[in-house]
Amino acid sequence: MGDGLSAALLATAWLAAAPAAPAADLEPARDALRRHDYARAAGLLEPLAEAGSAEAEYQLALLYLPRSNDVGLTPDAPRACRLLVAAASAAYAKAAYALAAQVEGGTCKDTGHSAAEWSSLATGAGHGGARGHTETATVASADPATLLKRAARDGDVAELTRLLAKSPATLTGADQRTALHEAADGAKPEAAKLLLAHGARVDARDGGGDTPLLVAARRGAAPVIEVLLGAEADANARDSRGGTPLMLAVAAQSQPSAELLLAHGADATLRNTQGLSALDLAERAGNGPAASALTALLKSHGATGVARANIVRETRHDDLFAGWTPLMVAAERGDLAAVRAALPNADVNAADPQGVTALIAAARSGHVAVVEALAEAGARIDAHQQDGDTALGSAIRRRQAGALKALLARHADPNAPQARGGSPLALACELSSAELVSPLLAAGAKPNAAGAGGRTALMVAAQRDDAAMAALLLSAGADPKVRDNAGRTALALAAQAGAAKAVTSLVVAGGLEIADNDGLTPLAIAAQRGDTEVTARLLKANASREARSRTGNTPLILAAGAGRAAVVRQLLAAGASLEARNELGNTALLAAVAGRQAATAKVLLELGADARIRNGASLSARDLARQVGDPAVAAVFEGR
Repeated sequence: MGDGLSAALLATAWLAAAPAAPAADLEPARDALRRHDYARAAGLLEPLAEAGSAEAEYQLALLYLPRSNDVGLTPDAPRACRLLVAAASAAYAKAAYALAAQVEGGTCKDTGHSAAEWSSLATGAGHGGARGHTETATVASADPATLLKRAARDGDVAELTRLLAKSPATLTGADQRTALHEAADGAKPEAAKLLLAHGARVDARDGGGDTPLLVAARRGAAPVIEVLLGAEADANARDSRGGTPLMLAVAAQSQPSAELLLAHGADATLRNTQGLSALDLAERAGNGPAASALTALLKSHGATGVARANIVRETRHDDLFAGWTPLMVAAERGDLAAVRAALPNADVNAADPQGVTALIAAARSGHVAVVEALAEAGARIDAHQQDGDTALGSAIRRRQAGALKALLARHADPNAPQARGGSPLALACELSSAELVSPLLAAGAKPNAAGAGGRTALMVAAQRDDAAMAALLLSAGADPKVRDNAGRTALALAAQAGAAKAVTSLVVAGGLEIADNDGLTPLAIAAQRGDTEVTARLLKANASREARSRTGNTPLILAAGAGRAAVVRQLLAAGASLEARNELGNTALLAAVAGRQAATAKVLLELGADARIRNGASLSARDLARQVGDPAVAAVFEGR
C-alpha cells in the first residue's frame, strides 16, 4: 500500500476484519483434484467459491493460473488473481502466500498490496513460506514418491533419471498412484518410456481403479498411449464405471488415440456399466467433424449403439447418464425417426437426475429438427436443469446457433437467467460469437441485464477486449454507464483487463470519469496496473489526471506506489500534478518510497519531485526510506 501503513498493522487489520469461512462440502472437489479430474473439480468448486468459501476460491484460482503443466482448462490469469485476492482477504493464508508469488512474478498486477505485504499477511496467518517461494519451491522436502510423480508429470527426464537412481519406479503414495500414472496424465511419453525401462508396472491400478492407459486415454494423449501399448498394456482394462480406454479416448474425441487402441486389440463392442458403447459416446458428442470421424471408425470395427429399449443404469449422484429414457437418448443422438416413434408413449418433459430433458439434450447437441419436433410435441422450452441452464443456455454454451434460432422461433425466453445467474446474452458474449448474439438481440434480449456480480454483456465484451462485440451491443442500446457490484463500468473493467481495443471503443460512449466503489476511475485503474497502452488511450480521450480515489490518491500517486515508472512518466508528460497529496499527505514520491519502489522513486526525483515535502506524520521521503528499511530505497537518497 502506498500510504505508509506498516505490514504489521496491515496484517492486524486484515485478520481482525476477516469474515468467518462459510461451511462448505469440499470433499467431492478435493477427491476430483486427487484424481486429477480437473474439469469436474472446477465445476464442483465454482458454486462453493461463489458462496464465499476461501478454500474453494484458492483451489479454483490454482486451476486457472497459467502454468507449464496444463490441467486442461483455459488459463484465466485475471480471474485467478481475483479469486486469490478474495480468498486472501478472508484470512486464507495459503492464498495470501500464493498471491505474494504471483504479484512478485508479475501475473497478478492489481491486487491492492505489494508482494511483501501479501507475504506478511500469509506469515501473520500462520503460513511458514517466504515471499517469492512458490509451491514448487518446497519440492526438496517432499517424499520420494511425490518427487517422482512431479518430475514425471512435468516430463522432466533429467530430474526423473536422477530420482530413479535412488528410488524404484513403483513407488506410490496414499492414493496408490504411480509416477507412470502421472506421466500419462501429463501427456509425457519420454517420461513414460524412462519409467517403464526402470520397472514401472504398465497395468498398475491407482486408488481410483485406473491404469496408466486409462488415464492417458481420458486425456486423449496418443503419444503416451502408443508407449503404453508398446509395453503390452491391457487395451480393454476397465475403470470403476466400466469404461475402457477406447471409450475414454472417444469421449476425449481423440481419433489418433482410438486408432491406436483399435490397432492393438481394443474391443469396440464392449459396454460400460451404464449400457453405453464407444459408439454411443461418439454419437453423444454431436455431429462435428471429430465425432463423425470417430463414429465412422468405430462402425468399421463392428461397434453398435444402444438398443431402443429402456436401459438399466446404475444411479450415482455424479452419473450424467443415469435415468435416461429412450426419447432422451434418441434426442441427443439426433435420431429424428426414433424421436417421433417414441413421442406417442413418452413423457416429453421427463428429466434425468441433473434435470436434463430431451429438449435440452437435443439443443446442446445442435439437432435442430429434433428440437423443432420436441417443441411441437409440447416440450417446455424454458425448463431449467439443475445447474440453472435452459435449453437456450445449453445451446449457447455449445455454440449451436441453429438450435438457438429454433428455440427463439418457438418463443424461448432470451432473458431467462442461466447457471450462476448469467444471462443468455452474456453467455454468448463470453464466446465472442456475433452469430449467437445477433439472434438474441433480435428476439428481445435486454442488453443491460445484469448477471452474477452485476456484470452485463457489455462488461463481458469489454473484459474480453472484443471491440466489435462492444460496438454491436452499444448500437443495440447497451448503457456504458451501468456499474457492476464493485461499481465498475465496462470501461473500468476493460482498463482492469488491459483491453486496449475495447477501451478505444468505449471511451467515445461516455463514462470516462465514473469511479468504482473505491473511487478509482478507469485511468486510475490503468495507472495502478502499469498499463501504458491503456493509459495512453485514456489520456488521449482527456481523462482527468487529478481524479481522486476515496483515500485521495491520484492516478500518479497510485502508479508511483505500485512502481509503474513508465506510467509515471506518461502522466507527468500529460500534465499530472507532481506534488499532489493523498489523505495521509503522501506525494507520489512518498508513495513510491512507502511501497519500496526504488526505481520509481529515482525517476520521480529526476523529474523534479521535492524530497523535502513531509506527509501527515511529518516524515520526509528520506525519513520514510529509513523507516521501511529497504537498502535499495535508502540508496536513492544517498548524497541528496
